[in-house]
Amino acid sequence: MLQLHIVPKTRVVKLASPAFYYKGGIDTKNKGPKGKDGSYQLYMNGYVSASNIIPQWNKGGQLCPLTEAEVERFKYLFQKLCVLDYVIRNTDRHMENWLIKYEPGKVLELAAIDNGLAFPVKHPETSSRLRQFPFAWAQLSWANYPWNEELRTFLLQLLTPQFVQSLCDDIATLFKYDRNVNRFLKYSQLRVLRGQIWNLRLALIMKESPAEMVKRPLVLVSRRYRRYPPNDDWNRAFRVKPADFGKRRCC
Repeated sequence: MLQLHIVPKTRVVKLASPAFYYKGGIDTKNKGPKGKDGSYQLYMNGYVSASNIIPQWNKGGQLCPLTEAEVERFKYLFQKLCVLDYVIRNTDRHMENWLIKYEPGKVLELAAIDNGLAFPVKHPETSSRLRQFPFAWAQLSWANYPWNEELRTFLLQLLTPQFVQSLCDDIATLFKYDRNVNRFLKYSQLRVLRGQIWNLRLALIMKESPAEMVKRPLVLVSRRYRRYPPNDDWNRAFRVKPADFGKRRCC
């Protein structure tokens, strides 16, 4: 989708286990536990959680063990993580659900796992309003660096109204696996998704760092066209409105 290549291969599969919760219990006499839909993600061998590494790297200066080339490589990967989380509005990213593989002078890779709290209209936010949860990585010193120019150029070329519509189509297809996602929830989710991409694009144009990007006011974006955007004009393709926090019920 976003072509960031930092999420391990993940598939929707049907699994059954006596350890799963079944509302009506398990039919032990006949067929046993029924299969339940869920995500199945590739195990990342050789990777460790960021909590084991980042506290050392986040100090900067002479205490950071990375070479200059490795610093640039990690900034590039870290900013990909920021883009992923910002677009899908995954505010549940903590130091245990992104992984790093590092062999000094040889390998430096990053993997974003456990993205279950993304697409926040249903969870953890409500269907009608967004809670302003912070992105934890925005507090790291790495979030203050300017955008990697290669990544910035790639994203600005990628993020067209046509791409946004294609991405929304793919997301809507995935939502079909969740029987609890109705038409209203899907519509609300996609407005949030477009809003995040709208802000990301502006942040890239203005050369705002990831830490600055997350300070942008949340917006909801709906489409002006019926099926497919006619051109690359964002203002003609989309309608933008601020996210309303005035009538929050709780939390």
